Amino acid sequence: MFLYALFDKLNICSFVYYMYMQSTKKKVIDIIEKLPNDVEYNDIFEAIYLQQKIELGITQSEEKKGIPHEEVRKRFEKWLK
Repeated sequence: MFLYALFDKLNICSFVYYMYMQSTKKKVIDIIEKLPNDVEYNDIFEAIYLQQKIELGITQSEEKKGIPHEEVRKRFEKWLK
């Protein structure tokens, strides 16, 4: 829930690209600095984990290792009705 509020305040596309182009240490520092002062440990871990998964998805997409859109639609057909 917390991250949705954070991303509402940011332009998600520019944020993801900006974070993707930095060193890991700098990314973690930037993520933590963008969080409110009263943040819980779990929120910090969740934000870092989300960034890691986004980067993994971007890398897999660039390497053509992702699942094609049509395949995803087939797999999730029952939920998309």
